[in-house]
Amino acid sequence: MMRQPGPGAADPDGGPPAVCVLGLGRVGLAVAAALASHGGRVCGVDIDPRRVAMVAGHLPADDEPGLAELLGQHRFSACSSHADGIRRTSVTYVIVPTPSDDRGGYELRHVQRSFEQIGHALAQSDEPHTVVLASTVLPGATRYALQPVLEDASGRAVGDGLDLCYSPPFVALGSVLRDFLHPDFALLGVADGATGREVETVYRRVLGPGVPIRTMSIENAELTKLAVNTFLTMKITFANTLAALCDHLPGGDVDTVTDAVGSDSRVGPQLLTGGFGYGGPCLPRDNAALALLAEVVGVPPELARATDAADRWFSAHRAEALVARLRPESTAVILGAAYKAGTSVVDASQSLELARVLAAAGVHVVVYDQRAASAAGRVLAAAVAAGTVRIVDEPADLPRSPDLVVIATTDAQLTDLALDLRPALLADPWRLVTRERWPAGTEVLQYGRPNATRPDDAAFNAVRSLWADRSESPERIGPGGTGMDALVAED
Repeated sequence: MMRQPGPGAADPDGGPPAVCVLGLGRVGLAVAAALASHGGRVCGVDIDPRRVAMVAGHLPADDEPGLAELLGQHRFSACSSHADGIRRTSVTYVIVPTPSDDRGGYELRHVQRSFEQIGHALAQSDEPHTVVLASTVLPGATRYALQPVLEDASGRAVGDGLDLCYSPPFVALGSVLRDFLHPDFALLGVADGATGREVETVYRRVLGPGVPIRTMSIENAELTKLAVNTFLTMKITFANTLAALCDHLPGGDVDTVTDAVGSDSRVGPQLLTGGFGYGGPCLPRDNAALALLAEVVGVPPELARATDAADRWFSAHRAEALVARLRPESTAVILGAAYKAGTSVVDASQSLELARVLAAAGVHVVVYDQRAASAAGRVLAAAVAAGTVRIVDEPADLPRSPDLVVIATTDAQLTDLALDLRPALLADPWRLVTRERWPAGTEVLQYGRPNATRPDDAAFNAVRSLWADRSESPERIGPGGTGMDALVAED
């Protein structure tokens, strides 16, 4: 069949390239809006008519900060036809799900289907086109599993009027717009025979001249994406390790330690705050993917796996410690259901896992979140049906003077709400409540600081035993036994 030029594929005025964003999920919709806000012609494509309706303003947009305002100011076209969107543009971003598989890698069926549809559309045109994969994949996926699909369906080879790049954004839900528009760098992997020039043009228009574009091979870019996310989980877990150690040290204060550690320019302060572990739709699975890659090529995978194991240990250990402080039929309130503040996403939320553990121990659990209540209800559907967990989205529905309140995210409003509830025990993982605000009659448990109202004598003595004279009997570790001042009396 004769190929026809795609209308609008190339800007007749020589302006910036028109961009198609294929996949208007939480990230794709925000990326499309960000691109449109900088003067580019953008067409969004999604098979879900509700996502298309969001672009047209017929349905409320996601609760991503700034998205509704941006969509109101900078409308762009959207449709459910891949062919229409691709033929109108010269660059197509593919931002579709890559779910985890049972090995810890990523399923490619959505990307392969998208590449096939892009190829079929390009087969009807002689216009040059750049395809940019922005979804997370394992190194080698683009070259060996995706490029052949695109080339077969389009009848073109990369380099023959077809550019293929890998350029995932480094964004987090709850700050997608800010992260996309103000990155530390833009990652651009370029396939053999491709140039990436159109993508660089898009980035320079949107990001300006000051943001470095790290251009490299496809495989190096695929590894870079995994490496960044895995390193972040290691840093979070390291901070939680320091917090747990401080729990066992007289006068321990993880914030004092991490402030000093983070001031070293080789370390940096970001994410170096002890608290709950990591969650969300990306970080937990990227660790597993890097471990799988290492195992397949014969490199020790223990580092990534140890990070996951430590994260799970901290979560389970702290949940068990709270269960031990409560009686069956106690009431616990968990403030925050999302995996972090500022979003309604509950994927791998550690607060919901805590709710499961408490409920299984016979505790009556109430979970509060104004944004994420519906999603939390779906995750905890069995416990809600059994009557062991209740999900609320209004402060007025929370019980007063419960046995336990957990501040599960860093949302400042939750701190004020926790104090208003006046619980018997307040768990404050991020140490948000200053000592001056501790309510009378409430025991405050802060991760990374020994509980001032109930010191862990056994833990202190375990640390002290490091300095005991091993030739002396254990009884002499007490006051005066080794010439050391007593930290905690044995009796």
